[in-house]
Amino acid sequence: MFVCPEGPLDLALARSITQLAQQVKDRHDHYFLLVDLRTAGTIHPDARRLLVKFGSGSPPLAIASYGAGILARGFNALLNGAMNILGAQRQNWMQFSRKEEAQAWLEKERRRLIHQAVDQD
Repeated sequence: MFVCPEGPLDLALARSITQLAQQVKDRHDHYFLLVDLRTAGTIHPDARRLLVKFGSGSPPLAIASYGAGILARGFNALLNGAMNILGAQRQNWMQFSRKEEAQAWLEKERRRLIHQAVDQD
């Protein structure tokens, strides 16, 4: 699933993101996130709470984000920490400078995790 927020992320957009993630998860039993943060703005507190609640209850198998500035990377680390505290499992989240790096890591994780799931069956 690809997410590219432009400007501030409000509650309505957060709901759309979580609804789409749930649809993908319902269809495939899992989901991965690739997040382009180059044009992202601030996250409204209500949107942040919804994303943390959803992410801790229905976490993606992996998240790769890219394009965030230094402040946004720090904030993302805090958001990730909150989801790790509230969730039953640790978030598999990496931040990158470039899209190609994020895509390559996410594809590697997808192959590893899907293979791991098949081996457990």
